[in-house]
Amino acid sequence: MNVKESFLNLGHFKVNDGTQIRFWEDIWLGKKPLKTKFPALFNIVRRKHDTVAKVLFSPYLIFLFEELWWVRI
Repeated sequence: MNVKESFLNLGHFKVNDGTQIRFWEDIWLGKKPLKTKFPALFNIVRRKHDTVAKVLFSPYLIFLFEELWWVRI
């Protein structure tokens, strides 16, 4: 484990608006980064350094949720 990982394991991040937290690399959901919890999924992701805000509020994801909502009604 390198110095950065050791330091980051001492605490956690507060997400707030999600613009300062990296979706895959920072510990913001649980006790491990998502890249560690889901390595196979992380390997196929194209934009590995995107923030939480960028991933969760992408136009594609919003479209997907709208489509799922539409189907459920």
